[in-house]
Amino acid sequence: MQFAYLLTRIFAIISVILVIDWANQGGESGLGGLFKISMEDPDSNNYNKVFNWHPVMMITGMIFCFVEAALSYRTWNHLGTVCNMKVAKVIHLLWQTAAVILISIGLVAVFYSHNYPVNGAYKANLYSLHSWIGIAIVTMYFAQYVMGVYNFLTPERVSSVSQREKYKPYHIYFGLFILFGAGMAIESGIQDKLLLLSNAGISCSGTTPTDTADTNPAQYYDDIPPVCQKGNWLGISIFVTLLFAGLSLFESDSKSKKDTQPGSINSGLLEDEIGNRA
Repeated sequence: MQFAYLLTRIFAIISVILVIDWANQGGESGLGGLFKISMEDPDSNNYNKVFNWHPVMMITGMIFCFVEAALSYRTWNHLGTVCNMKVAKVIHLLWQTAAVILISIGLVAVFYSHNYPVNGAYKANLYSLHSWIGIAIVTMYFAQYVMGVYNFLTPERVSSVSQREKYKPYHIYFGLFILFGAGMAIESGIQDKLLLLSNAGISCSGTTPTDTADTNPAQYYDDIPPVCQKGNWLGISIFVTLLFAGLSLFESDSKSKKDTQPGSINSGLLEDEIGNRA
């Protein structure tokens, strides 16, 4: 279990490093750089490169912060309580709040980049499978955040213990669904960006021989521009992060069910003490 925890966090950090590197470098090695978000001067990099904040904010929020939030009860549950609230719950809330902030910045960046003209042309909004999945996941996440605060952080006179018990399995299920749905949205977004680069004259397909079968793809991988290679490795890193995140949560759930009575309210992922607001 600790092995899976460690790899989850390592690859989540690697994913953040890779997306920053991908976005922050100019030329063929990146997307052009990260600059202050400002749409005042159409001739500035702040204006033309505002989109680059979108992948950075979404991956940091929806992968790194989501993973830390999902694992917070297993990681910090031993710390007890502070101000009559479990430390693990406070940390879980802080990571989720950080994700809300980062996702909001990421959405601002992408809509700025589409709704302000670059070279006299606007970009379409919400036309791709990536955007549909992304908007659905973000909407579900914001709703999940509000419902979680309402059910688990308000006094019992607002949300009763019985109401909390009924809602908790759905909170857990949708939390996991949103985590893996975020991975789907991000992977499709990376692919969309690589296709747009191809349309802009940067081929991400490499050079494939026409006279013989391509039986050794690795032989031609260096033909792919660095920006495309980095996008591929970023996608693989996110894939591996979610693989080990799922394994960590699965192992935690299995251990939880062994440590509690079958059918107990406390069995399952991210269990808390029902009846306590701590």
